[in-house]
Amino acid sequence: MDPLVQLVQRFCTEYLGPPNLAVAPQIFDPRYRLHVGGHELAGLDDAYLPVARRLFEDNPTFAITVHDLFTDGTSLAFRFSSSSTSLRRGARRAVWGGVILFTSNGHHLTEAWLEEVFFGRERQLRTGLPDELALSHPDPWVMVAEPGDLRTENAVRGWLCDGKMTGVPVLMDNALTSETVEQPVLDVTSVTVNAMCAIENRAAFHVTQQGAYLGGLPGCAGAFGTWAQRNLAGIAEVEGHAVVEARIFSDRLDLSRRLLARRQM
Repeated sequence: MDPLVQLVQRFCTEYLGPPNLAVAPQIFDPRYRLHVGGHELAGLDDAYLPVARRLFEDNPTFAITVHDLFTDGTSLAFRFSSSSTSLRRGARRAVWGGVILFTSNGHHLTEAWLEEVFFGRERQLRTGLPDELALSHPDPWVMVAEPGDLRTENAVRGWLCDGKMTGVPVLMDNALTSETVEQPVLDVTSVTVNAMCAIENRAAFHVTQQGAYLGGLPGCAGAFGTWAQRNLAGIAEVEGHAVVEARIFSDRLDLSRRLLARRQM
């Protein structure tokens, strides 16, 4: 088995399914850094594990389902669904998707760029109506590293950095499993590509968009025109030199909270 695939298999099956913090030092580097929703957790013991412990105490049956996975040997990306029952929220269940990109030092996971549909998770916990769980990949752990593809990387990077991400079908967040698909609109003035894993005809990415907020999120009407930052992670498919479709997950919940906080300043 590819060493990086094996590390991620342990992450999914020994660390997350069901949660077991005791194996974390075997999987993560002590300086592990997680980037999610505009936040950075730097350091395994000091930053990441305290947050993970609180999550798993509230969600002891937390599980992860892998839908897609690929690696270029240096980085690895996979699309997944998380599912859990929150004790703190009246034992209500939720299913929410995301994309994560990992790097390693050959022995431990060193860094991850992640976005999950926490906005959709919050809706499900509030209403008590969980979304459906999509089918898992039949066997993601047989994947082997494929050569990195600069042509694909450049095609996806150019499409992302344009800021509009238009011209091709784009499936956002929980659109497959729910009709609740409110999306923010930004007048994007800058895009930062934080991480990318590109192989032949597909690439996973994590980017940060910045620009004026123009609406789209419930409860944030008063924030129109406010400077905003939006984080996205996804997988794009490429044919020739162009993106032809993409599946993207965003930090809508964190974005809405940041916008509301700016209104109150």
